[in-house]
Formats: sequence, C-alpha cells, structure tokens
Amino acid sequence: MKTSLVFLFCVQLTFSLLAQDAVFNMEYYLSTAYYDQSLEKYHAQLDFLNNNSYNAPWLSRVELRIGSEDANTSLNEYRLRVTPTTPSIIRANKVYHKQQLSSISTNYQIGLNEALNNRYEILIEHYYYSSLLQILQKQELHYNELLENIAVNNLQSMDWEDIVDIESDMSEMKIEVEEIKMELAELNFLVSLDLPTDSSIYWNSTPIIDIEQIREYIARETLSQSEQNLYVKEAEDKLMLEEQMLKIKKSEANKNIGYIQGNFDTDKGDDLEDHLGIQLGVRLPIVNPDKPDLNRDKFDLLKEQQDIKETTELVKQRSEVLQIKLQHLFNEQELIKERIERSNKIFITSSPNSKLDVWQLAKKQNYQSKLLIKELKVKRDIYEVFISYLKINSYLVSKPLKNYLSPNFAPILESN
Repeated sequence: MKTSLVFLFCVQLTFSLLAQDAVFNMEYYLSTAYYDQSLEKYHAQLDFLNNNSYNAPWLSRVELRIGSEDANTSLNEYRLRVTPTTPSIIRANKVYHKQQLSSISTNYQIGLNEALNNRYEILIEHYYYSSLLQILQKQELHYNELLENIAVNNLQSMDWEDIVDIESDMSEMKIEVEEIKMELAELNFLVSLDLPTDSSIYWNSTPIIDIEQIREYIARETLSQSEQNLYVKEAEDKLMLEEQMLKIKKSEANKNIGYIQGNFDTDKGDDLEDHLGIQLGVRLPIVNPDKPDLNRDKFDLLKEQQDIKETTELVKQRSEVLQIKLQHLFNEQELIKERIERSNKIFITSSPNSKLDVWQLAKKQNYQSKLLIKELKVKRDIYEVFISYLKINSYLVSKPLKNYLSPNFAPILESN
C-alpha cells in the first residue's frame, strides 16, 4: 500500500512538472530574442574581433639584396634593408579596432531591439485575435439563444426579415471566427519556432498591462529621457569609423618614411670594418600621389555628418508623433469606455415572448459587441504604438531588460 502511494505521488509530480513546462511564460518567450538568427552575424563578428587584432608590425618591409660589381657570377655585395612602420599607422589601427568593436556592439543592440519588437508584435496580435474570438463566440452563443427562443415560443408574428438579419449576422460571424482561428494558428506557429516545448498562450492566465499604466509610464518617461538613442549612436559610430579609416589611409600614404640598410662587401679591405657599411634613407614628403583619393574620402564624410543630424531629427519627430497618437488613442479609449458603460445601463422591460423584445435584444447585443470590438482594436493600437515608442527610443533594450506588456514590468532574463 505504501509503495502504491509513493508510485502515485511520483506520477502526479511528473505530470505536474510537465504541465508547468507547458505553461506559457511571456518573459521566457521574449528572452528568446537573445538567440534570434539575425544576431548570429554580430556574435561571429565580435568573436573574430575579440580573438584577432589589427595591430600592425613594427617593420613594414624587409629586403635582402645580393649583387656583384661586375659581370662576374661571383656575388660579393649583400644588402639588408628594413623599413619601419610609422607609429601613426600602429596607433590608428588600434583605435579603429576598438571603435569597430563598439560599433558592432551598437548594431547588436539594434538587432536585439528589432528582435524584441517582432516578438512584442506577435504577442499583441495574439492577444487581439484571442480576445476578438471570445467576443464573437459569446455573441454567436447569444444569437443561438435568441433563435432557440423564437423556435420554442413559436413567435410567428416576428418578421422574417428580422430573422434573416440575425442569420446573416451569424453567417458573417462564423466566417470571421474561422479567419481568426487561421490567424491564431499562424501566430502559434511563429511562437513555436522560438520555444523548445509546445506551450499554448492562454490570456486568461497571462496578465497584460493596463492602459492606465501605459499612460503613467509615458508621462513619467517623457520627463526623464536621458539615454543616448541607439539609432543616433549607430550613425555616430559609422562616422567615427569612416574618420578613423581616413586617418589610417593618411598614415599609410606616408608609410614609406625611409629605411635602414646594412651593407656587407666581401671584396673591400681585409678587416671586418672594411667589409661592413650602413645607410640611412629618409623620404621627403614633397609630393603625395594619394591626395586625390584622400580628398574624395573627405567629401564622403560630409554625407555621414549630415546623416547624424537627419537621424537625430527623425528619431525626435517619430517619438513626438507616437506620443501624439497615444494621447488621441487614450481619449478614444475613454470615450468607448463611457459608451460601453452607458449601453450596459440600457434595460428593455417587455414580456419575453414579445417580437419586439427579441429583435431589440439582438440589436442591443450587436451594438454592445461592436463597442467591445472597437475597444479591443483601440487597445491593440495603444499596445502597438506603445511598443513602437519604446523601440524608437531604445527602451526595449535598456538594462535591465523588462517585459513592457506585463503589469509589473517583469524582468527578462537571458535563458540558457
């Protein structure tokens, strides 16, 4: 008996753990953005740069020359010439390596920002279609009850036109329900691509942020914007890389600063000092054949400088436009909320078998459903604009990462 109880406990525990694994976790799903395929190239580039440097050698050229003073085949002259690398080339390449690391890190953050945004969009769409499906199914159930009431009470006095209208509405709803199920199937498939187990999203057990919380957050963050925008930083990093590359080209244009040469002549004198010699060569920077190329590169930098100004202005304008849209959506949501409360107070006092009662109930239910659907659409728009606002301002990847669709802004941890 004791063994059986232990066995049953183990089986129950196993099924409980499996059930827990299958429960959808919004933060866990968002954390899969860390492993988005679009970020793999940045991981590869960062790994390469961390394991490889751009350090230039101290000697740019080493030559060994062997010759003879006459047409004899005997070789009696030996020359070893070395050309040192200019310190400016070594320094410029080190700085470029450091700046490129920083630039790729910025690109990685932008890629993560986009990956998170894509997952937020999937979640918002899934929430919208799931809620819309519930509204339509509830409305369909109510219409079925009305039709059953008509059949049971034999309301022959009711106009056939009214019954046809109800049947027409039900037909449209059934078609729309199937279309919604198709959308949900597609969204569930997209979610399953990032999750190791088959876990369904149930919004009844998954809390989502309230509209009032979004309003408070926007008001608070608008007053405390301080972090540098990633898209502006991307433009600045690109300019810095181009400027540093120009410095490298300038340094390389003057890389042949001169040489040090050691001579050894076997036919001169009898002592070792007579055979040895040394030469020093210095390049006179009177002409620079690379000057046209360098000036073309300087000209291209003007465009990069202008791109920073344009990006800064575009980000600012986009952010302000999204704030304006949010304010109007907040007002629209409040208006719809008031209309819903007003419609709930409408009560029809008539006998249940009255033809007018049945049709009025159908019209009332249809009106309330339309209000609920309109409210849901506005709610979806608010969520989408809210996430777009966070994306354009780089808040989605601000440390520590948060789930901005959860009521308490739950942290997003990098899953292993």
